[in-house]
Amino acid sequence: MGVVYDAAGVRAVTAEAIRKDLINVALEELIRAQCELPGYTTLDELTKKIRTEVVNRGFFTLVAGRVDAAARARLARLLVVDPVTRRSEYDALKDVAQAASLGKFKARLAFLQNLDALGPMEKWLEAIPPGKIAHFAGGHDRRAGA
Repeated sequence: MGVVYDAAGVRAVTAEAIRKDLINVALEELIRAQCELPGYTTLDELTKKIRTEVVNRGFFTLVAGRVDAAARARLARLLVVDPVTRRSEYDALKDVAQAASLGKFKARLAFLQNLDALGPMEKWLEAIPPGKIAHFAGGHDRRAGA
């Protein structure tokens, strides 16, 4: 049948077809509602934004479905603010490692053990692209493994 494996080409053709289809659907709805038509770049940007939202929602749903009730409770506890320190455990997760010393190294090990105790994050994030994980975590480096 002349079919050739070309993953990148397939993705490009698929993305373009979806983009065009979504834009065509939007145009039909705008015409039906008797609205002035926006420019193509406006429609293209909206299509990208909506597609990103749908993809991100899919990743969120996938990960949320992997987290059991006990782990959800542990994660929810991270957001409880201590009235004295006015900090949550989540705030502590964002702290950067201190300068090297044996005491600070031991404190960092305890911190990492507490982090590991939250649950099997590797399983929760399985099949999520590293760039998406960095994006959701607030990272700026989207290279694989960063």
